[in-house]
Amino acid sequence: LSDSEPGEGDDEKEGHAITRKNRGIPHGTRVEQGTKLLKEFLDIMNMARQTQQMIIEGQKFNTQKKFIQTMRMLDDWVKEKNYPIDDIMKHDSIIHTL
Repeated sequence: LSDSEPGEGDDEKEGHAITRKNRGIPHGTRVEQGTKLLKEFLDIMNMARQTQQMIIEGQKFNTQKKFIQTMRMLDDWVKEKNYPIDDIMKHDSIIHTL
């Protein structure tokens, strides 16, 4: 049995059957898909490979920067509430109060 709808077959490029559940979701990791689309767009814009790489690396830096800022905010919140890390890891209820 397959989830494929009539008229839908294998996606030759990706090597899998398209299903009702997954046809709207990009295949592969979202990062890889986004990077691929960005490179294709920048190729169309005739942008040099070195410039493309700088843009892509800049996006990675910004993502990491946001993650670090979020972790700092969480750390400040934990210290303010005096929650031990072990307690936070054990209980879901504390996380819902964020």
